[in-house]
Amino acid sequence: MPNASNLNFSAGETRSAMVVVPVDAQGRVSLSNHAGSVDLTASVEGYYVPFGPVGTPVNKPMNPITPVRVLDTRSGTGARKGPIPATGNLHFKVAGVAGIPANATGVLLNLTAVGSTANGYLTAWGDRSPYQPPAPALNFMRGQTTPVLTYLPISHGTVGLYNPHGSVNVVADIEAYSTN
Repeated sequence: MPNASNLNFSAGETRSAMVVVPVDAQGRVSLSNHAGSVDLTASVEGYYVPFGPVGTPVNKPMNPITPVRVLDTRSGTGARKGPIPATGNLHFKVAGVAGIPANATGVLLNLTAVGSTANGYLTAWGDRSPYQPPAPALNFMRGQTTPVLTYLPISHGTVGLYNPHGSVNVVADIEAYSTN
């Protein structure tokens, strides 16, 4: 069982999350709950096919790994220690660290907002581009721990985050990467 969560919730809440996981030899996945009891519903929204009929990649092949933490602003893992302030940017390295190859071209990243001081969102993008996508990658409520899974293409090995409101600690775990 991995050491990173895919979904965090409080008693009585209904939450959803996207998760990309490899299947076992029988085509199954495992679901686990850390504490208490919970009803779970899972839907298959798609799947990855490594190669087409003539060896042409259909999509970037994903290399699933045991989740590895590459950022935790609470402890200073991967970046400076401390929350991202309002209107703050944070860039952190993902390629060539924690077993991720230096030639990685994309990462499947589980982002988690922790201890925010205001309702807000994080925008996430690959590399040190001045361009920030117009849509948020993660929406969160003040004080709640909220994760989301996102895929980010990278060409220079880094990920950028922008926080417009309040301050928030961020945890990032890589669950898979691509190299083409």
